[in-house]
Amino acid sequence: MVSNRRFDENEYDYQYSGGYARPRPNKRRRKNFIGKLAALLLALIILLAGGAALLYFSVVNPGGTGFYEGVYIDDAAMANLTPEQAFAMIDSKVKERAANFSVTLSYGGETWRVTGTDIGLTADVAGVVNQAYQVGRVGDAFKRFQDIRSLSAQPARFYTTMFYNEYQIDYLVSQIKSEIDVAAVNAERIEDPNRTPPYYFKGESAGLSLDAAALTAEINELAQTLTPGHITLAPERVEPTVRQADLQNEFVRISRARTPISKSSTAERTANVAKGCEIWNGMTIAPGQRVSFNKVVGPRTIENGWNQALEIVSGEYRLDYGGGICQVSSTLYYAAVEAGLTIIERSAHGLPINYMDPGKDATVYYTGKSGYRVIDLVFENNTGSTVQIIAKVEKYDGNPHCIFEFYGRPDVNGYAYYLETQTLSTIPVPEEKKIIADVNGEYTVYIGETRTVPGSRGYEVNSYRVVKRGAVEIERTLIATDIYAATSTREYHGVTPRE
Repeated sequence: MVSNRRFDENEYDYQYSGGYARPRPNKRRRKNFIGKLAALLLALIILLAGGAALLYFSVVNPGGTGFYEGVYIDDAAMANLTPEQAFAMIDSKVKERAANFSVTLSYGGETWRVTGTDIGLTADVAGVVNQAYQVGRVGDAFKRFQDIRSLSAQPARFYTTMFYNEYQIDYLVSQIKSEIDVAAVNAERIEDPNRTPPYYFKGESAGLSLDAAALTAEINELAQTLTPGHITLAPERVEPTVRQADLQNEFVRISRARTPISKSSTAERTANVAKGCEIWNGMTIAPGQRVSFNKVVGPRTIENGWNQALEIVSGEYRLDYGGGICQVSSTLYYAAVEAGLTIIERSAHGLPINYMDPGKDATVYYTGKSGYRVIDLVFENNTGSTVQIIAKVEKYDGNPHCIFEFYGRPDVNGYAYYLETQTLSTIPVPEEKKIIADVNGEYTVYIGETRTVPGSRGYEVNSYRVVKRGAVEIERTLIATDIYAATSTREYHGVTPRE
């Protein structure tokens, strides 16, 4: 059967197979088709590229360098602003916020103002602007397109974070603290040997201390929220640790000894007594300190400014430099015992003395020359607190007296100390009178002049350290048993011829 179909012989070739003809595509027509398809694809690519370019210039990058619509910094719209314009705007606002922040501090009529500038209040404006500017500029065109399109529904908001210099706050607070703080002043006892008693008190006063840590934390809290505020400062009262009332109770006169200077005492002897008192006056003795009379006073020599006067040496009266110093040592001894100090070394005179009862005296002897027996008075401060000595020659009832006073803390147990004596026996005055040539002119001067000095009885005496609390005797301790020789009546004869 033959088909009626017409065909273009240029379109098909025929192959004969099995008694019929099968058309075969023409090679020339196939080439034309491929060419048209390629042209179509090229046109599509050009169209897509043009659309992308149109999208970029119309949506992705309108105007070239501005922020996209929907970008905000600190709630301010950045649309179409350049990064430089955005920085200028935000930086101005940050500076304004810093300038508007301040904390006022006040105390006692004084005020201090801490501003944002003072503490370096600022923000990383450049970093925030740069971060905001990246919206719609990161990724390929399609991602950027999506980011930009989403801004209409969900704007991108960025905020500056304010920060400040915490060390600057610390410094400002320390400066304010230095203006407010006042150190507490303890009461003080000022030594003055020229006074009686030998000191005066300087009273205490309270101080002030500002709590710098708490104030710093309070300013930090306001700075973090940019909340201006006013703080009324309340420095703490600092109490002194030593009060005048305490010192007055702790430093009082704890003993006093007074011995009369005889009316027959020469000016030289009285001067020696005054010199000895002056050496001891104002001396402070620390707890546990041991004191030697001879080390404090030194040798009694003419080179050291001592005068010649009568003194008892080896049981006899004789002229020597420093005569009268034993009245100083005896009065000191009496006061030291009744102040509660411990006596380490003490010797009694060989003869009775006229200014003190037997058993209460203390003789000393020290010339500084070798070969002479040294007799010393040594005591130790075992009261547990510092004591101060006042020594002076002062008139009492119109007559000069040697006076020693000890000042210190009252005994912690409430004890009082006494030096008491007990006469064991009395030694009568020898019947034989002594005739003495007064070669030193102690009592007489010229030949034919005589003076009789009555003899004195001797004694055997016990001395005790007695401790009492009120009227109750707590302890009685034997210090020494002393024997004072009796002295004969002495008749002095002048030896100097009259002119």
